[in-house]
Amino acid sequence: MKKIIALSFAFAAFTFAASAQEIRKTTDPKVKQEHKHHGGHKEMMKGINLSDAQKSQLKSIKEDKSLTKEQRKEKMNGVFTADQRSAMAKNKTEMQAKRKEMHEKKAKEMQEKLGLSNDQAAKLKSQREATHQQMKALKADQSLTKEQKKEKIKTIKAAANEQRKTVLTADQLKKMDEMKKEGKGKYRKLSK
Repeated sequence: MKKIIALSFAFAAFTFAASAQEIRKTTDPKVKQEHKHHGGHKEMMKGINLSDAQKSQLKSIKEDKSLTKEQRKEKMNGVFTADQRSAMAKNKTEMQAKRKEMHEKKAKEMQEKLGLSNDQAAKLKSQREATHQQMKALKADQSLTKEQKKEKIKTIKAAANEQRKTVLTADQLKKMDEMKKEGKGKYRKLSK
């Protein structure tokens, strides 16, 4: 059981680390920016027709540095009409479904590329979900400073990496490292 939990953390940390890579901006219009902000602001606002007054109100709320994240969110919600909030909720649900589908597709690709058994894939999925829950709880913990959260993230990622090592063979770990390097190489080409 400990191995399964450990692997889940490792796989989740890998997934989290891969998705948390810094996005470099380019001034070359020919280079397509494939990496998008994970907050999905544009997707969430799709089909939401804001008036000029609403845009102005939202801008001033965003610029008000005296507000906490919760206060900002509450004030921003007050700017939207009931129909706009409903459309945003629908967009959010659609985004979550797309994200889940993408994660499942990537997990299946990883299973094929690494030659994982169904048992290994299940253990890694379990670990990833456990790590995700830890990260989610960490994000919600308001008692920690940013620096403390960064340290906790490092600890969670390290534990997840160690857990992954108990599920994967040496060859599979080597392939995974090669895949990471290859992915980073592709990313660098896009951002140049």
